[in-house]
Amino acid sequence: MGVYEGFNLKPCPFCGNAEIILSITDCGDNGRDSADIAICGDCGAVGPWGNDEQHAVDLWNNRIVRSSHEHK
Repeated sequence: MGVYEGFNLKPCPFCGNAEIILSITDCGDNGRDSADIAICGDCGAVGPWGNDEQHAVDLWNNRIVRSSHEHK
């Protein structure tokens, strides 16, 4: 598990990289609205958008990883 500024992040489900980056993006014209996302520092895989850092970490760590053997 990687650690980012006090947050424990699981490794990337695609490449196994433990260096996960948390990114904050301004979403509003007023500069006060933002969203956070976890990004793999190696392959660039991204997690779901969170309302804050902790939410982005929770979404990244609790994601559902589908097996390549599953069929729709």
